[in-house]
Amino acid sequence: WIADSADSRLDWEFVSMSDYPWLLAVRKPCLSRYFTAFRAAWKGRKADVIVAHGEKISIWTGIFLRFFRHRPKFIAWGFNAPTYESYSPFRKTLLRYGLQQVDRFIVFSNMEKKLYHHGRGLPAERFDMIHWSVAKPVFSQDSHPMDEDEYIAAIGGEGRDYATLFRAMASLKTLKLIVVGSSESLAGLNHPDNVKTYQDIPYEEAINIANHAKFLVLPLDSQHTPCGHGSLITQYNLGKATIISESEAMNGYAFPGENVLTYPSGDSDELARQIQILDQDEPLRDRIARAGAEFAEEFCSEEFTVNYFNRYIRQHFFADDSVNDNADQN
Repeated sequence: WIADSADSRLDWEFVSMSDYPWLLAVRKPCLSRYFTAFRAAWKGRKADVIVAHGEKISIWTGIFLRFFRHRPKFIAWGFNAPTYESYSPFRKTLLRYGLQQVDRFIVFSNMEKKLYHHGRGLPAERFDMIHWSVAKPVFSQDSHPMDEDEYIAAIGGEGRDYATLFRAMASLKTLKLIVVGSSESLAGLNHPDNVKTYQDIPYEEAINIANHAKFLVLPLDSQHTPCGHGSLITQYNLGKATIISESEAMNGYAFPGENVLTYPSGDSDELARQIQILDQDEPLRDRIARAGAEFAEEFCSEEFTVNYFNRYIRQHFFADDSVNDNADQN
């Protein structure tokens, strides 16, 4: 979608892990990732800019680019390495080697700008923070709910603390919770009777559950977990009030008492109290939901991301010319 709205003078070519579905079945080793990174680097021998999405594909694309001795402008978009400290020495070495020629790391919080360069050998000046941008979910407002009962919901699998949420729900027996998580985020957890879980279901079904929820909860692993931005903005766009654990990574997105309610990470008693408050106070739910939707509309539209990309291209390739189409002229 960036390409659809970016400067029309750019020629694009796309390489995706989904281009070869049969490789996706091989998880260990992740052949689809290695092959996709190889193809991107091979095609990128004639490119001026390569944009890789995420940590792992950026690392391996960078490794192959160094092998081919090609140095295009290299952007690691949506860079995210929340568990870096647990990496093996070999994996840390691969990260530093593969990312040395990255020109810009795009992260979604100011906390990550400070976190990722420290101890990783990655220059701080190469990190740019932009707000997570996403289009409003496309779905039918008249879609039949997957669950007929009134419920609250929690959506997402990365960096989640569902154990604390389940403890909170155990004390709220009159309420029902539906969780849509990954198999990893729910592994080993026993949930109370008033909690229903789905694992790795299609996006459309997850959005259906979120859309029909009374409100949503976003429990993060810790105060420093740099995850959950996409889920939070999607919930804002759905017009749903949200309770989120306090997180430095959410500074600039979540404003307690204004567009979210918060609780200390890991505190199931306070989470239960916030759930009760939001469940019983409809005017508060409506006010927080409206504020979240207004924030997403103002700061997290796709246009903002396109404008950032166009400014980058203008700076490096069209310095003597303004970027046309949807470029930010400010």
